[in-house]
Amino acid sequence: MRPVFGFLLLIYAYGIWAMRRYALPVAYICAGCVIVNMVLFSMKNRNALAIVSIVVGIGIPLTTAIVLSRRSADLT
Repeated sequence: MRPVFGFLLLIYAYGIWAMRRYALPVAYICAGCVIVNMVLFSMKNRNALAIVSIVVGIGIPLTTAIVLSRRSADLT
């Protein structure tokens, strides 16, 4: 599963860099994967660092998806 997710991240990074239209749905897919991963991580590791990790881990991909949504007219 790791190589597939790594390949998805490479495609996602290129899509953001080149402002491609397919980057928008990939952004939401990645944000969903990160949210599921962080929830599972927090269930296993309960400490203060986990909360910071959850906020940063969910915030960055979700912000990227929101920014791409706002700039959807610029995507080619």
